[in-house]
Amino acid sequence: MKTMASGLNPKKLCTVGASTVPLSAALVGGTATPAAAHTLTGAARAGCEWPSGTVSTLDSRTVLDPAGARNGTLYLPWSGTYGENCLVTPTTAGHGIDQSMSARPGIRGAGSHTDSGTYSHFAAVSRNAAGKCVNFGGSIPGSSAGRDSCGNCG
Repeated sequence: MKTMASGLNPKKLCTVGASTVPLSAALVGGTATPAAAHTLTGAARAGCEWPSGTVSTLDSRTVLDPAGARNGTLYLPWSGTYGENCLVTPTTAGHGIDQSMSARPGIRGAGSHTDSGTYSHFAAVSRNAAGKCVNFGGSIPGSSAGRDSCGNCG
């Protein structure tokens, strides 16, 4: 599964105020298996290390390559059980093939933490974000996406 990178990047701090939280449908699932890793719920359970509890998707961004083709999607799930946000970057381009990917959630006042490496399905990293605002970014070969402004505060 995933290996977390170490260290914080203080250069990417949240600097703007709160915004409303657009909640999408709740995700519920079981322990991740290789087949479950093909779903967002499975990726959140495995990559975010959330074996139980309710998971809600707060935001997402489509990752497009330079020609406009979809390479994947960045998802920002929230676990009220663990008080954490996570960033999951599942790939659709080259799915199942080892490739360089990264996921970076930024937490206001705590900097960012990046999971980057060679993965065949997704990169993911979770951070304690209860009561804090977040921004995020991630990359899949040839493209990147994210949200520079802070949001999902609370």
